[in-house]
Amino acid sequence: MSERNRQPAGERPAAAGAAASRVASAAALGGAPAGDAPTARPHPTARPITAADVRPRTPAITPDVATLPRRDAAPDPAARRSLIGLDRTALLAALGEIGVPAAQRKMRVEQLWSWIYQRGATDFAAMLNMSKALRTDLAAAFTLARPEIVARQISRDGTRKYLLRIAGGHEVEAVYIPEASRGTLCVSSQVGCTLTCTFCHTGTQKLVRNLTAGEIVAQILVCRDD
Repeated sequence: MSERNRQPAGERPAAAGAAASRVASAAALGGAPAGDAPTARPHPTARPITAADVRPRTPAITPDVATLPRRDAAPDPAARRSLIGLDRTALLAALGEIGVPAAQRKMRVEQLWSWIYQRGATDFAAMLNMSKALRTDLAAAFTLARPEIVARQISRDGTRKYLLRIAGGHEVEAVYIPEASRGTLCVSSQVGCTLTCTFCHTGTQKLVRNLTAGEIVAQILVCRDD
């Protein structure tokens, strides 16, 4: 016998007894002896996983894309067109539509620009530097109406939040935030929104359409008037 395999006679029975003990313990527990690979045994109540067991995670914010593509507001042929939001070129064209002589249009445009955007006029009758006949023609063809203020909220720090109703019965929001050296005005550019922010009324509505330039500028005039 080689020196490597030679063991004291008194140690062999103890080693054999320990191995037999491990086999007996594993058998009593229904498992495999230590050192052997375990055999996977199915749980008595186990069943295959089905699609019903998998619950999809719901995102915190679900973008509303059902209303796309966006649509512009459909003009009402019977309604008077608003001059709010028109630039000087568009005002020139509008004056031509009601027969203002070409030689007077540039001067009249500057008068209208001053009354609408600088003085905030809401009625053509207030434009006393124009003839009565011209004021009558303007009132018959156009309007300077503002969006309706549905609700106004004023916080302790002076922040003003407006809920405004525009053409078609749609509602949008504008918020004025005063600061020590300036003021910030947030206006809506769409009816509804895809972001669904819970703190914003506009975000609670589905996206319907983009606002016109006049509807955006009118929000600024409403807040300035107030």
